[in-house]
Order: sequence, then structure tokens, then C-alpha cells
Amino acid sequence: MGTNSLAKVHGEWPQRLLHVESMTSYERKSDNTYNGHKEPRYNILTYTWGRFPGSKHDCSITVAGIDWRIPAVRPDHFTIGEFEHTIKTIGREQDVG
Repeated sequence: MGTNSLAKVHGEWPQRLLHVESMTSYERKSDNTYNGHKEPRYNILTYTWGRFPGSKHDCSITVAGIDWRIPAVRPDHFTIGEFEHTIKTIGREQDVG
């Protein structure tokens, strides 16, 4: 179980939030609504996308709701499966409903 608690956001909201269960990215609407949920609680996992050049054969995670290619995960750092497992674990650790 995580040790961080989710707090109410004051001020700026992220441009997009990832619905972890469906692995779908939703863009923020003008009233801080994402897929019909106004100002939802959320968790944050930071990751530096594309910092290290990868091979065109490196794989990336799959996220619905976007029209750009997600940079590859370097398998010598961690596998796609490990990265997806981490995302899903963090998403389950807090009651974000």
C-alpha cells in the first residue's frame, strides 16, 4: 500500500489524465473535466520520455485516446511489462474513485 495520500488540486490541472484501468488518455475540458468526471483525484508517476535514443525495434506501452507515438521503453532499464505493472500498481494503491 502506498504511503502518499491524494489531495484536492488547487490551481492548474494536467492537460491529460490516464485512466489506468482502460489505459486511455483523456484530455482536460475547460471545466477540469476528464471523460465526464469533474476534477477527479489522481496519482502521478514521473517518467522522462525520449531522454535516451532507442532503437526503432524497442517497444512502447499502448495507450488509447492519443494520436502520437509513445517513445519506446529501453529494455535495459525495465521491460514494458514492468512499466505497465508499475502504472497499474500505482493506480490501485489509492482510492481514486
